[in-house]
Amino acid sequence: MTDKYNPAELAKHTLALHEGRRNTPYLCSTGKLTVGIGRNIEDIPFRDDEIDLMFWNDLQGALSDAKHLFAAWPKLNAVRQTVLLDMAFNMGRHTLAKFEKFRAAVDGHQWVEAAEEMLDSRWARQVGARAERLARWMKTGKMTSDDYDELGIR
Repeated sequence: MTDKYNPAELAKHTLALHEGRRNTPYLCSTGKLTVGIGRNIEDIPFRDDEIDLMFWNDLQGALSDAKHLFAAWPKLNAVRQTVLLDMAFNMGRHTLAKFEKFRAAVDGHQWVEAAEEMLDSRWARQVGARAERLARWMKTGKMTSDDYDELGIR
């Protein structure tokens, strides 16, 4: 019966059984920080493709959150949507939902007020230049050529 399976396919099942499958980091029996199916992340760091996959999944969650929290989402330009995505990614849905005046200003297309609400927050004090940049983008709805240079895109 096992002849029809290749060793990697069989090992996938045996390792999942022996190692377990964990969604959150834990210490393995040797005290190493481990995640998933026995991935020792102290000795085997994430590869770029793994980082990209995790990031993409997280970004899709932030997109869902932003669309849920802002009725004006479909009418916003790409720069303002980017601001909301950045904030949703950074804060998560529950924290961003508490920015009631900011959300009302965005949904009302009150850009100066939205930018002021962003900067008048504990979040802005925590993230510093990030908040200043995002507030400028929210206020103007534009990125400058310097912004594109700093982002490494053209």
